[in-house]
Order: sequence, then structure tokens, then C-alpha cells
Amino acid sequence: LVVQDHFKMDPSYTGLLGMDTPFCYFIQSGQHRDQCVARKTMRDFVEFENGDQVTKAAMMSYSYLSAIGNMDEAFKAIKSIKSPSVWENMARMCVKTKRLDVAFVCLGNMGNAAAVKAIRDAQLSEVEVDAHVAMLAIQVGMHEEAEQLYKNCHRYDLLNIFYQASNNWTQAIECAEKHDRIHLRTTFYCYGQYLEDLGNKEGAVENFEKSGTFRFEVPRMMMDDVDELQAYILKRKDKELMKWWARYLESLGDMEAALFFYKQSEDYLSMVRIHCFCENMKEAEQLCQDTGDKAACYHLACQFEISGNIPKSIHFFSRAQCYSNAIRLAKEKQLDQELMNLSMLSTQEDMLSCAQYFEEKGGMDDKAIALYHRGGSVSKAIDLAFSSKQFGALQLISDDLDENVDPQVLHKCADFFIENDQFDKAVNLLIASKKFEEALRMCLDHDIQITEEIAEKMTFPKEHSDAKYRLYLLEKIGECAYKQGSFHLATKKFTQAGNKMKAMKSLLKSGDTEKIVFFAGVSRQKEICNGLTN
Repeated sequence: LVVQDHFKMDPSYTGLLGMDTPFCYFIQSGQHRDQCVARKTMRDFVEFENGDQVTKAAMMSYSYLSAIGNMDEAFKAIKSIKSPSVWENMARMCVKTKRLDVAFVCLGNMGNAAAVKAIRDAQLSEVEVDAHVAMLAIQVGMHEEAEQLYKNCHRYDLLNIFYQASNNWTQAIECAEKHDRIHLRTTFYCYGQYLEDLGNKEGAVENFEKSGTFRFEVPRMMMDDVDELQAYILKRKDKELMKWWARYLESLGDMEAALFFYKQSEDYLSMVRIHCFCENMKEAEQLCQDTGDKAACYHLACQFEISGNIPKSIHFFSRAQCYSNAIRLAKEKQLDQELMNLSMLSTQEDMLSCAQYFEEKGGMDDKAIALYHRGGSVSKAIDLAFSSKQFGALQLISDDLDENVDPQVLHKCADFFIENDQFDKAVNLLIASKKFEEALRMCLDHDIQITEEIAEKMTFPKEHSDAKYRLYLLEKIGECAYKQGSFHLATKKFTQAGNKMKAMKSLLKSGDTEKIVFFAGVSRQKEICNGLTN
């Protein structure tokens, strides 16, 4: 047996009475005694009940051949049928059987090329078979089946589009809110356009707002009634809309109204621009002072520069944090004190440029040195300090010197501090230039205490290329610390150098009993234990 069709029996049917193509006859329950027998048309013969014998015979052959899977012979069986209604009914049947190949033949015989194209496009753009069949259902007017097919394949985006095309906006929005949120705003936008076409402005505005397109769509829709549009903008209080309306009013020459809406939108640049255009410089200046808006200050500074008011131009360039412009004007007018202050606030490039300016001008080496230092050109600052004998500036610079500076420059600075009996600073510079042994000798000769920080700066990492020199230097640091009475530090460095006997002697000198016992426990050397016992 081959199943050709199946369906649920009506609850009122009690049994099958018989079959006579194209009908099935059923016995109805007792409550329908006025109609004891009911009939149901077979699926393939829906709307063919009154067809002629040729059509019925062709459909019988088609039903049998398609049920056994012989589609070539099935097509031949119905090839002689010419009635468009017959082909349309067969196309409807293809929705239930999901036979799109048969559906294309049916639509071709109907002459419905648009439907064929729509289904082809669906096949190219979608992967789900149910989505393809749903498009067929739409083309033959089976909307309920199309809706269910989209739900079955979970293509709620296509279902949303289907609801919109069916003018069923309530269900479209509900579908978008629950299952297709990525297209929710688009759905509101399309609904707004639909309501606009119907003349429902209030509904259109509401949906344009929900879609986030009201800033463009509402002005476009209300442009014929500017009073209504202005009332909407005032009610909405959206800054972008107010700024747009202010620009529109400005284009009409209504500066007072434009200023009002620019103020509401907090567009201080445009307010200053209008004040400058109307030559209300005091109002523009006060507005910049009150708000501190950088763009507004920059615009006002440019206006003052054009009018030749350089001090105010420099001031507002500074308020706008456009220090390069302010520096340019200060250089042109040789306002050296303001130039120094501005350069300190600007970028390193501006600092170095101003330092070069002061150096070339002469007599301002202290300013040039400070700017070279702040600008990151430490070597240049030191060279200039030596050449101009600005030793006070050199002392300030020395605090920021490290191993990244040219070693020759560091050594030169160290010699300077040695000559001036500032041995602590000289030690730091010798360490920065990797002159560790000289630094240690200076610590001993001039009683400069070796701290933990200084000792760590002079300690090479374990993976240092010259392991012997590293151990030698560790012992030197330990000996220096021992002589200065820093016994714990000496113990640490002797231990790092691997000389546990010297480490033990240093620890004994410290008198720290707890650490002595701990050291004896971890060392496990007979000589050390005997020494500790004695």
C-alpha cells in the first residue's frame, strides 16, 4: 500500500461509508440525523467535483502516478488539461505536498510569470524549504498556510514582512517585539510611512519616534506647515531637532529666534558665531567665559586675530586648548613671558620649538634649558646648562637623569657634582651610567649610605652575560654595606653572591637571633653551624 493522502476525521463522523471518486462518504453521529451521510472531496479533486470525465480521468492518473513517485508520467497525464482554474487548484495542492517542481509547471500553465520569479528569488535568498513553499502559498492566496510555514521554519523576519504586506500591522509589530527585534525599528518606520500615506499624521509621528527617524521624517512631513513643525520641536525638546530648526531660522535671517533655539540645543559655537556676525563681541566673549566651550573659544580667538586683538586672541586660543595657535601669535609679537607659559602647557614638539626660539634669541638660556628638559631632550638641556653655566638648572635636571641618557653626559654631570661636593647626586649619576665600582668607592670615601634601593640598582639580573663580574660586584656591595653597618643588606648580597660564610658573619653582627637560627636551618653546612654555635 502507498499512502496518497491523509487527513483528520471530523468529530461528527462515526465511520467511513464508502468511496466514489472524487468523494469519500462518512456516517455522521446521531445528533445529525437530518444528514446521516456526509461527503468530503479528495485532496486532488478539490474544486474539480463537477469536472468532465476527461479531467477526472487525468486527475486520477496524476494522483496515482505522483503517489508512486513517477512524476514524468504524472505530468504527461495532466498535460492535456487547459483550464487555468484546474492548474491553480493544483498549484494550491502543491503547497500541501511541498512539490515546488510541480508548482512551477502549474504556474507556467497559468501564465503567472511573476509568481515563478518570486519563488525563484526566495530559493536564491533563503535556505529553508518551508520559506520557499510559503512564497508559493502567498502567490496562490493561501495566506494562513504561508503564515504557518514561516512559523514552522522560524523565519519571523519573513513573517514580519508578510504581515506588513498583508496590512496586518498589529501582528507585524507584535512579531517584531517578540521574535524579530532586530527589525523592530524598521517595522515602526514602515508603519509610520503607511499611516502618513493615509493622512494620519499623529500616528505617523508616534511611529517615526519609535523608529528613531523622527529627526528627519517629521520635519519632512510637516514642512508645509512651519507653525505646526515649530510647535512639535518645542514640545519634543530634542537638541538635534532644535539645532536643525535654528539653522533653518538662521538661513531666513531671523537671528534672534535662531539664537534662542541654539541656546536650547546648547550649541554655543553657533551662538558665538552669530554674535560675531552681528558684531556683538562682548556677548560672544561673555558666553565663552561662562561656558568654556572649546569650539566657541576657538572661533572667537580667530575673530580676534582677524581684528588684530592679539592678547584676547591668545587668551581664547588658550581657553580652547589650541596652544600651537597661541604660541604662533606669541612668537610673532615676541610676548616671551606668555610664550613660556603657553609652551609649558602644550606638546613636547611645541616645547622643543620654543626652547630653540629662546636659545636663538639669546639671554634666555634658563627658559630654553627648562623647555628642553620638559620636552624630553635632556642631553640638549645639559649641554646648554654647561655652555651657559646655568648650574642651578643642572641641579634640577639631575633628579630626572637615568640610564636612558647618554653615558658621557651622565659622567660629565657626575664630575660636576663631585667638584661641587654634592656626592650623593654624583653617586646616583654614576649608577645611572653603570659606573658601579666608582659609585661604591665614593659611598665609602664620603660616607654615603647604601640603601636597599641603591643596592638593587647596582645588582645585575641572574641572566647577565658576565656571571663572574656579577658575583664580584655583589660581594663588593656586601662588603661596603658591612663596613657601613648595614648587616642585613650585607647578608642579602653575600647570599646572592653565594658566599654563605660572609653572609653568616654579617648576620651574626646584626644580632637578629631569629634570622640567625633560620639561616642555620636552611644552610645545612657544617662550617656555618659550627660558627653559629661558637
